[in-house]
Amino acid sequence: MVLSIELYGAYFTENSDNARLLTLVMALEALSEGKERPEYVQELIQKWENEIKGRIVEYTDEDEKKSELESLRGSLNHMKKDSLRKQLYDLVFSTLQANGDDDATEKARMIKNVYDARSKLVHEGKIEYKVLKASIREVKSLVERILKLKFLGIANKSLNLLLNSKL
Repeated sequence: MVLSIELYGAYFTENSDNARLLTLVMALEALSEGKERPEYVQELIQKWENEIKGRIVEYTDEDEKKSELESLRGSLNHMKKDSLRKQLYDLVFSTLQANGDDDATEKARMIKNVYDARSKLVHEGKIEYKVLKASIREVKSLVERILKLKFLGIANKSLNLLLNSKL
């Protein structure tokens, strides 16, 4: 939670809208937790990792092929958990739903659109100005809501622990 708050604070000092959008999305990413993919997916990933390990030993450290295979192995490791896009969807949906917010599904879908805009910005270097501004507005609002709810949840747990220990 601390990192998320730090990133939210950094939003206010960023020099560009591009950096503001990325910083706000990272604030949510810092709160997200990836769930492991289903067992059948894990088994495939493990199979591919084993195959890569077997091929890596065929090359020396200086060989570009070894470097490429090690990079692929690292990518496979990231595939063991849900994508960041799905993690953000789950974070927004579950946090808002647990609070009883009627717009949980709508806001969870919206974060997918924001993440898509973020991805386009990162991978293509630019997005339409109106998409950028709308994405910043939407994600800023969500970061504030999610942080507030997470903070209140922690505060309530702490208060309950304190009250129960006094009894």
